[in-house]
Amino acid sequence: MVLGSDSLYLDMKDGTGSSSAPVKGTSAAGGASGTSTFRGNVNMRHSSLTVRDHFTGSITASDSRIAVSSENVRLEGDSRLTSSALTVSDGGRLHVKGDWRQMVV
Repeated sequence: MVLGSDSLYLDMKDGTGSSSAPVKGTSAAGGASGTSTFRGNVNMRHSSLTVRDHFTGSITASDSRIAVSSENVRLEGDSRLTSSALTVSDGGRLHVKGDWRQMVV
């Protein structure tokens, strides 16, 4: 998943109790700044996440990769990385508030 990209997938069966049915789409960031904003919690396993714009929330990851290239990333609440890599590239900034755990298995 790439946050800050115009590509997106929506699960058309989310909340129905049925298996997922992802549909690809596009979404341009709105507003004068032209950036996207994500607020919430990300749970991932055997996945990758790239954050290019505003992110506020927590990440729970197992056997995954997280790449941060935005200066507007705030981990708030409890985040936990198990056997997962976190990379902050040049120009990226990670603000951490709350409980942070990194476990290597």
